[in-house]
Amino acid sequence: MDRARVLVATGALPLVLTVLLGGLAQAFPEPILWVNGIKHLLLAAARLAPLLWLPWALWAARQGAWRGAIVGMILAFVGGGLPPIDDADGPGLVIVSANVQAFVEDVPVLEAALATFDADVLITIEKRGEQIAGMRRVADNYSRPIPRTSHGFAVYCRDGVDCDAEITEEIGPKGCSQPMALVRVNQGALCLVGVHVPPPVPLCAEGAPPYVAHVAEAITDGRLNGDFGPCRAGDPALIMGDLNAVRGSEPHKALLARGLVDPLRWRGIWATSWPSGGRWPNLPLLQIDHAFVGALTVEGARLHRVPDSDHKALRLRVTPG
Repeated sequence: MDRARVLVATGALPLVLTVLLGGLAQAFPEPILWVNGIKHLLLAAARLAPLLWLPWALWAARQGAWRGAIVGMILAFVGGGLPPIDDADGPGLVIVSANVQAFVEDVPVLEAALATFDADVLITIEKRGEQIAGMRRVADNYSRPIPRTSHGFAVYCRDGVDCDAEITEEIGPKGCSQPMALVRVNQGALCLVGVHVPPPVPLCAEGAPPYVAHVAEAITDGRLNGDFGPCRAGDPALIMGDLNAVRGSEPHKALLARGLVDPLRWRGIWATSWPSGGRWPNLPLLQIDHAFVGALTVEGARLHRVPDSDHKALRLRVTPG
């Protein structure tokens, strides 16, 4: 086989892998634990496969195939996803969801970092930190008996932002459940649902479906189909938090089916959020922190590191409409 054919054949491999890994993942059922884990890894690998065009482009350049190398670099850039756009200033409300990792101790540093997000509404998942400068804590479950510290939830609203919130009871089978946060932002009348879907760990593989169904059943065409905690029927829905699942998984598809959209769908590697340190490797390869947007306009979306957390925080700027 001549050099040109070798270059074409090997240059097609990233695309073949993307299609093959993504298709193979769909053959694995959920929620069987070890099968579920394989499925999520295959889906994540399918999103990373286009990056293989980068080493291919370098190899092609060494072979003197400069046009092929340029095409490979472009494919790697496009396949890797669109980088976030700076949304530091602009219209709308800034909404932040942060899994703060309950088992690390440096609380003042965390609280200071959360204050820099300049959020109008901020949800913390797991329990660490209780005061954020310029914000008031409007709901939490810290005084309740919760199964583990990682079941903590809190909602903060910026001073001057009119919002009502509550933290639900545990949702899901005993020993495999989590609460959620329900927030109504009264200016703009949007409903924010903060989620922490039960993780796919031993003895807990059955926790995600009823939890996700509880959220999905409350939404039709991107709006609430009835009152939901402090939220009201017809409110535009915004789901944010730790889905403990990747794009293309059953939880992800179940929420998209309710008329919601994923504002990070074209971000590729720029949307990966875990593991990001916090006693885990600092190598975010999986996107398990998500947003699902209903009848709202997204002005900006990006992820930020959180001190001593294994998750990145997700920051959205949204306007009704």
